[in-house]
Amino acid sequence: MEIKSSVVQSFKGYLNSVEFDNEAVFRSVEAVLYEIDNEFEDISLKNTFIEDLRNAVNTVYSKSNWKIDEIEDHLTDCVARAESFSELKLKVDYYENVFETINNNIKNGSYLAM
Repeated sequence: MEIKSSVVQSFKGYLNSVEFDNEAVFRSVEAVLYEIDNEFEDISLKNTFIEDLRNAVNTVYSKSNWKIDEIEDHLTDCVARAESFSELKLKVDYYENVFETINNNIKNGSYLAM
């Protein structure tokens, strides 16, 4: 049997200056960022937040049976339930530890751009 395989074009996208090579993760993180922007007016976040969120979503997506839209739904629900950005606690069931550093940085204000 002969199999010919080729990738014509791979995905490469940016949110601010943060690079993504997976379109599903890109779209999911983008949706979470739009939800944050809608819920918490006049908030400015450092790119490290986007990088950390990208890495966390990618970890859950690649190491679990979760579909990307399920991950996105969990995260956007977390945003919608938070009273303020500093009270936001991101989580995906069974993968809470993946978001631990992000949640600590949210709580201590490390992600806020001055």
